[in-house]
Amino acid sequence: AFVIKVADRLDNLRTLPSNNPAFCEKQRVETRDVLMPLFELAKERMPQDLLPGYNILVAKVRGLI
Repeated sequence: AFVIKVADRLDNLRTLPSNNPAFCEKQRVETRDVLMPLFELAKERMPQDLLPGYNILVAKVRGLI
């Protein structure tokens, strides 16, 4: 489930509306403060075969916040 959430958040961050800076900042702060800690915790229980792809997704999200 976390793989899907990370991929969804990545898509959301990539497609943020540029005409609403307040909304963009709210999404970035929420991602940084709420979701990134959860994404990091999920790594501990991630099956090893999914971990490399998951790490790539998390790194891409981190790069957008």
